[in-house]
Amino acid sequence: MKSTLKIPGFVDLQVNGFVGVDFSTEALTEDGFIHAARTLLDRGTAAFLPTLITNHEALLRRNLTIIVRALKKDAVLARHILGFHLEGPFISAEPARSAHTIQRPCSRLHVRPSTSYGSGQTEGCAC
Repeated sequence: MKSTLKIPGFVDLQVNGFVGVDFSTEALTEDGFIHAARTLLDRGTAAFLPTLITNHEALLRRNLTIIVRALKKDAVLARHILGFHLEGPFISAEPARSAHTIQRPCSRLHVRPSTSYGSGQTEGCAC
């Protein structure tokens, strides 16, 4: 008996980047994020969490802001983004808590929730 599984798309809880666009580097741009995200959706992903790996506060803030601005520009794309996946030693400064290396892990990074991405900004990072 042949069976077929039909689903509307996949949900990916960790997308660090796609088609040569890395969401965690200084090279990230709004257009780059939109291109990567749209291509991911075109290839069968229904929704996903853009992922940022452990990094310094300034780069985390910069890249989250870029992603939020991109989502403000593209309302269709924004409906497919479930939130953000932030990796790293945010809860403990003890060594060996993460595969990522950083001198001063961020103990708190808060992203204000926004249903429209209209006010989503990073705040309150105590590093």
